[in-house]
Amino acid sequence: MYWWLGPSIIGVIAAGVLVGLLVSYLILKKKGKNPAPIPQNHSPAFNALRESTTNLKSERKKVDVLESKTKPVILVDEKVDSYLNQINGLHAVDKVSSPKSEALIELENNLSIASKSVNGKLTKFNTEIWDSKRTQFNSLTEEIRGELTEAYVDMLLANNVVWLVTELGRNSQDLVASYSKLSNKVAERLQRIMPVIRESFK
Repeated sequence: MYWWLGPSIIGVIAAGVLVGLLVSYLILKKKGKNPAPIPQNHSPAFNALRESTTNLKSERKKVDVLESKTKPVILVDEKVDSYLNQINGLHAVDKVSSPKSEALIELENNLSIASKSVNGKLTKFNTEIWDSKRTQFNSLTEEIRGELTEAYVDMLLANNVVWLVTELGRNSQDLVASYSKLSNKVAERLQRIMPVIRESFK
């Protein structure tokens, strides 16, 4: 008989016993029962096996937590197509209904102010875009820009009248009449050129 057979058989038996103990321990733990306490004085092989099992469980829990937090959303092909179609549809809507430019909004507000009857209440015209961002009007023809310049000159004169009335308290029939005349000129000029301007800003 070979000399190494004895230790090998003993090692196999010991490993089988250890595996059996470990399996029964895990089964009892899974069922919620308190397993019999495992003696602390075991062989180094058993202690190493137990430690590696504990480490594996701990690592597995960490992996599960990470997977739950960073689990990617996997779309089925049909869902991808549907999603892309929705995005393309949104872009198409954006192209069709593009927002109005600031210049056009200012002109429409001024036309609204000029078209209202004065009735003793003087309203200031908006000239912010004309004063600070006049390049927005560069797409207009030279003729339309000339008309627009005249309209804004009248608006600025009307705003001076509003300043005299509101800030200096110099309210008089002459000032109100002057504002009304300037406002009517602005309304007539803007009504004439606004269709062309709207077309240019499309």
